[in-house]
Amino acid sequence: MLKEKGYRGRIQGGETMSKLVERMGDLELLPITVLQTILGSLDVANLCSVAASCRLLRVYAKEALQELESVHIPRDTFLNWKEVDIILAGNSRLKSLDLDCVRLIDAKELNNFTKPTLEDLALYNCDTLSSSLLVEIGQQCSSLRCLRLQFGSRGERSARGIFSCNRDGGYSKGLELLLAGCKQLESLCLRWDALLRIFDTDAFESIPRLTEGSLKSLELGFLAERDARSVLEGLSADVPQQISNPPSCYPLLERLCLSLNRITDSLVATIAANLPQLKDLDLSDEPTEEPLLGFDLTNVGVITIGTSLRQLCHVSLVRKPDSFTAFFKRVSDLGILLLGNGCEELETVRLGGFSRVTDAGIKSFLTSCPRLTTFELSNMNQVTDLLFHDFPATPVRLQGVTLSSCHLLTDATVVRVAECRSLQSVDLKNCKSIGDESLKALSCLPQLKTLLLNGTDVSDYGLWWLGQGVTPLSRLSLRHCVRLTSRGIHSLFARRGFLTYTLEFLDLSGINLTNDAVSSIACSGIELCELWLRDCPLLTSESIAKLADSPSAKSLRFLDLWNSKGIKEISRWFRKPYFPRLRFLGVPKTMNAARILDLAEARPTLMIKRSGRRNSDWMGECVGMLDALSEGSITEEDLNLDTWFAEGELL
Repeated sequence: MLKEKGYRGRIQGGETMSKLVERMGDLELLPITVLQTILGSLDVANLCSVAASCRLLRVYAKEALQELESVHIPRDTFLNWKEVDIILAGNSRLKSLDLDCVRLIDAKELNNFTKPTLEDLALYNCDTLSSSLLVEIGQQCSSLRCLRLQFGSRGERSARGIFSCNRDGGYSKGLELLLAGCKQLESLCLRWDALLRIFDTDAFESIPRLTEGSLKSLELGFLAERDARSVLEGLSADVPQQISNPPSCYPLLERLCLSLNRITDSLVATIAANLPQLKDLDLSDEPTEEPLLGFDLTNVGVITIGTSLRQLCHVSLVRKPDSFTAFFKRVSDLGILLLGNGCEELETVRLGGFSRVTDAGIKSFLTSCPRLTTFELSNMNQVTDLLFHDFPATPVRLQGVTLSSCHLLTDATVVRVAECRSLQSVDLKNCKSIGDESLKALSCLPQLKTLLLNGTDVSDYGLWWLGQGVTPLSRLSLRHCVRLTSRGIHSLFARRGFLTYTLEFLDLSGINLTNDAVSSIACSGIELCELWLRDCPLLTSESIAKLADSPSAKSLRFLDLWNSKGIKEISRWFRKPYFPRLRFLGVPKTMNAARILDLAEARPTLMIKRSGRRNSDWMGECVGMLDALSEGSITEEDLNLDTWFAEGELL
């Protein structure tokens, strides 16, 4: 048996970990192969927790990390180069990596995660990484099959970082070198903010030329419509330019997702001509000015989809409501009707911003598409209850329904939709005529996991029905439901039914709740992971004290208290040992800046924000707690596991 000098006879740990390593002697009696088998079945987060438990397990955890084929770091955990090296150094079997690069300031150690064995790579917040990242991927990851890179998700801060890293067009050159080196690429996803221009026209034109027809999935955005056509119209290098009808440069492409400045008929025609085998089409736009007739989507473009892309299983056509013009004003019922009748294999339909389309056009999807499972409408101001009047008689069995910002819909629609017992997700945001009768109907759905009711007309009576029901909800949003009071929150959890055991996400922002509402949550025994209490002016510091002593305090990873002006002093409740897993904290605007900085220093793993926007003005940064894997880094405080590693979780 392996003996280790200087071990401690008893580890002070969380409840789960203490049962495993309560006594070091018992651990040493286990055969090495048993330990290796157990650790080999754990993911990165659990391996880091095990490594922090004792020196013996740290040795085997490091070995297990080197054998991992898949490393997925949670999106709320941001690592620096040292921590990335601890996890990935020595790993010669890595095939899949998912990592947030928000704290990877430079590119000195890119070889840590650009390994020759990689087949699936997803990197988010690549704002401060130079174009050498793309070059390194192309040189080292020749076996790469799936690549996802996201830039510019942090507003002006991202813009400054991108500008400093891309002054000479390095990203465009880097993309060409990447595509030239990754000849087996099957899925390519490049995402960036609408205000940024990461790649130039030459880079877009290189995509069809260098991928050599291997792509099966392509996702790009935000880009101009003319650049999108450059990507789609590229000719194969083996085909002479004078051929009138050259073969498609994407013979295998089945999924296309584009975020554009505008969707036009000419773009749709290009897609139909070059990608007849397409099964998944996702187009969204955000115009900065009113599109002219020749530069907009009309019935012609929609009909082209229905007649030329009959194999489609998923279609999404959305004009974002926060754009200059929120509607497709040149599409009528005729276009949508022919789209539904032409694509009978559809499983997912997502339409947004069609101001002239009525029930008559949309009903074609419910009657002509028997395989339909997801049906989403948003910002459709002509849709009424007549759309679902005979819904129970239709052949579809929906699992997800979205009817957000459809202001003419009432409870009658929801009652009919609720007759579909297979529903798992319902989104009714900003449907101002939806009330308590809808909740009464939805409370009987045995598979419903997500319910979004932002801005609806539900009251405390409706929440009572929901609390009495059998829905195993994991996500519930009641934001800006102004008729709700603390009494309704109490009735939601008073019965301690299904919600007490299943709910993980709860949004109560914009409601005049008192401390009694938070007390009801604390006393219910529910273990939330995400709680939103922004814009609740009647809450005081007492509510945070009650929350800190509840089961949710041990499980919460996100808590937003922004603009809850009654909360004055909260810094003491976010220090050790309270809220051990908290990663994001939105603080009230009235909180003193000095106290926020002090809290950020005391909790380096906590990301704190003072602004109303979710991803801006961060006062602290998340730091991965992985030093325990370094030699000699475990201290007396690290060994006090009941504070930081409750339930065996480090990340």
